[in-house]
Amino acid sequence: MDEKTELRCNIMGRSEFCEMKGDIRIDGNSSTAFIVSSETDILTAENTSWSIRPYARKEALGEKDFARKWSVKPVTSRLDIARCTRNHSVPAILFSAGGYSGNFFHAFTDIIIPLYSTARTFNREVQFLITDRKPWWIAKFKTLFEALSRYEIIDIDDRHDVHCFQSLTIGLKGRNNKELSIDSSTSPYSMKDFRHFLRSWYSLKKITAAQIRDGDKRKPRLLIIPRKRSRSFTNVGEIAQLAESLSYQVIVAEPGPDVSGFAKIINSCDVVMGVHGAGLTNIVFLPENAILIQVVPFGKVEWVSRVSFEDPAKDMNIRYLDYKINVEESTLIQQFPADHEVLRDPSAIGKQGWVAFRSIYLDKQNVTLDVERFRPTLYQTLLARSFSKHEQKKLGYWALLACLFIALSFFINFKPFMGPLSVLNLRLSTGEDEKLHLFDDTDSSLQIAKETINSTSIVNDTGSSHEEAEIMSSALTVIDTGSSHGESEIRDTEIIVNNATSRSQEVVFKESLAQNMKTNDSSNPPQFVNEKDTSMVNNTNSSLPEATDANAGTKNSTVEPLCTFMGRSDFCDIKGDINDGSSYTVFIVSSEIDILAAENTSWCIRPYARKGDQAAMDAVREWTVKLVAGASHILPQCTQNHSVPAILFSAGGYSGNHFHSFADIIVPLFLTSRPYNGDVQFLITNGLTAWISKFKTLMKALSRYQPISIDYRQDIHCYDTMTVGLIRRTSKELSIDPSNSPYSMKDFRQFLRSSYSLKRAVAIKIRNGSRKRPRLVIISRKRSRAFTNVGEIVSMAKRLGFRVVVAEPDADVSGFAKIINSCDVMMGVHGAGLTNMVFLPEKAVLVQVIPIGGTEWLSKTYFEEPAKDMNIRYLDYKIRVEESSLIHQYPADHVVLRDPSEIWKQGWSAVQSIYLSKQNVTLDVNRFRPTLVKALELLHQ
Repeated sequence: MDEKTELRCNIMGRSEFCEMKGDIRIDGNSSTAFIVSSETDILTAENTSWSIRPYARKEALGEKDFARKWSVKPVTSRLDIARCTRNHSVPAILFSAGGYSGNFFHAFTDIIIPLYSTARTFNREVQFLITDRKPWWIAKFKTLFEALSRYEIIDIDDRHDVHCFQSLTIGLKGRNNKELSIDSSTSPYSMKDFRHFLRSWYSLKKITAAQIRDGDKRKPRLLIIPRKRSRSFTNVGEIAQLAESLSYQVIVAEPGPDVSGFAKIINSCDVVMGVHGAGLTNIVFLPENAILIQVVPFGKVEWVSRVSFEDPAKDMNIRYLDYKINVEESTLIQQFPADHEVLRDPSAIGKQGWVAFRSIYLDKQNVTLDVERFRPTLYQTLLARSFSKHEQKKLGYWALLACLFIALSFFINFKPFMGPLSVLNLRLSTGEDEKLHLFDDTDSSLQIAKETINSTSIVNDTGSSHEEAEIMSSALTVIDTGSSHGESEIRDTEIIVNNATSRSQEVVFKESLAQNMKTNDSSNPPQFVNEKDTSMVNNTNSSLPEATDANAGTKNSTVEPLCTFMGRSDFCDIKGDINDGSSYTVFIVSSEIDILAAENTSWCIRPYARKGDQAAMDAVREWTVKLVAGASHILPQCTQNHSVPAILFSAGGYSGNHFHSFADIIVPLFLTSRPYNGDVQFLITNGLTAWISKFKTLMKALSRYQPISIDYRQDIHCYDTMTVGLIRRTSKELSIDPSNSPYSMKDFRQFLRSSYSLKRAVAIKIRNGSRKRPRLVIISRKRSRAFTNVGEIVSMAKRLGFRVVVAEPDADVSGFAKIINSCDVMMGVHGAGLTNMVFLPEKAVLVQVIPIGGTEWLSKTYFEEPAKDMNIRYLDYKIRVEESSLIHQYPADHVVLRDPSEIWKQGWSAVQSIYLSKQNVTLDVNRFRPTLVKALELLHQ
């Protein structure tokens, strides 16, 4: 790809996205984004493509039927591709409105929030391209789309026109494993920014919830979300009366398609309560310091309640309370006998899969709150409203002191009776210690009420301000609206989405949930691992592992792999329990992976940084990065645990070539490993002993540990952190882009000088009258592209005042590096030997002799541009046909000599076999002389 073309694809646990710059053509008819480069054929990148479903919940199975797959394909401009019919001057973001978008919770967590993270940086100067478009869905969130883009949304599916852009993001960024959340450590934005954005565009006036003090006549406002189908309150009136008796202003309202109107209702309130479900997503509109009360239905859905709303509420600076109903408050007691397993053991229903579980605990269950049992929860919200956070903290301190005083008094008074207690061996029942690992899609919030709300549905506040009355009037208008044709369409779509949800979750639960249930057999108590029995390799205080160390336990760490797919390299940065075995697989272990259905997710990585070159990548072993649950039967046991991070990379590909060793391995390895300051373990696949020996000096400089050749091993190495593949963020050869890396080529060359003990940092500067002579090294080649008249070249150079060294690289990199570093000018025919310019001092001169055959682009890409990045001055000399040995092999009018472009049309193999493998050079020393004179002039500067 040329300099203007960039392509980077990122594969994460929840989302995939590609960022592109260049000539980009969007063909909606074939669902393909083409990125065009006139030089891509040289890199053979037309053989590489990526498939992206631009919807940010990729680990779930069902929505793949509803999120269209798009291809990202690099192509050459010479290929027969569609011409642009519309050119755009602004960047574009292509995303799906499919998946579970009909569900309000998923609309926000899977689309709206990631879209905000992706689009906000463009300051509305961005074009949205929507695949899987639903007109009613776009209308529902029209306000937010207009807030993020000033351009009309384009429905990109099945279009025959071709839209062209200079910049495109396909897929959405900023999606982490947490729901309704933004990770501010990896994003320029936070949930605080997002909520401010919502307040601004929905004109929500209330920033902070009311703080009630003694004597204050204001009443806090409580919104009850009743729900109309499942998980609804059956005694809303009683709840409202209880709340009023505690001095709340009470509103009962159901979300509808008018997001703006309901947002204003939510924002006017201080406390929101409702049974677990999509309607609680509206907490995004609550003012700061408001309170959410989530009523958790019966059936062990605590985990999904925590993940879906409790954790997000805290990120939004919303105070959180929950109320777990008991079986007597569930309407299930009216549907099943008291001894039925639905009521007695919900985990048994969980073993039957998601469909069975959902159909009972989410679809058939309503809630009749025990208002007296619920009273303390509601009263606790008043306490929270009566004190600021600072005051609550002070109150907590005083309460702690009071407790300590009481405890001290107890010990003083009853000391004679205190003694050791007998040890109780308690074994919890399956029902007590089991956590159902579910991910609930929750019901759709697109509820259109067919009935008008009666007088008991809304408890009006006589003290409401004019503004609040206006809000409520707006809300009532929305809720009272009859079912129109558009609403029927909404309901129909909603049913389809919910069916997809059930199907996807059933697949998820077939194995992972049933497997979880088995782990709580009371005959098999939990196994604990003695830390002393765990082998710690790379730890100076530990011995090597023995066979008894094989049963090392796994940690319950949260794992979020981040796989990045770029033009030249794929790599995964992984944190968590990692095992890599003889199956060429890296297993990522977490006790919660099964919850996310991530055991069905894996990535194939060839850990070598020349992706797009098929011949090179065919010589690289493919590794699989696979997410598995800790209890998975496919997970091998650790035989060696390591206390340092690991980097797994290949020494295959073109590693036998000195240029590719540096461009494809050494420079990317420096970028990947240098931040660890030597505390990193290298795992080498395709590890040739000769290659490892050749570069052992650099390996030792980057890692203080012996590299491990990982292929064909029966032992299992386990790490907490691993990078699979090497980081190469630029398509430029022998280069580091300092704009997206903490290092530069200057840092890399300093590293080489330090590692190989190279003494010269700067080349000679010749002054008038100085007797010092600059040193010229001529890179001699023995096979192709060799100088046939080295003696003539040496004589001419000496007459110009050079001290001349003729040398050929060999396996002794250290020795040859010292020769190169001692010189001020290096010359040679285009080829791998010129890679040794990395050892030249600053401001030295490289003279590249370019053979005939249309190889100017290669010469520029491989050595001219890298030389400039290394602060090496560059000259080239393009030979004439008369200086090429090809004139002795072909007639003067042969196409090889007359028109090399015709040979290029035959492909790379034809070009290489003739112009690179069969050609030597006889320099015309008189014609070449001015080039060496120019080199001398540069050394005077």
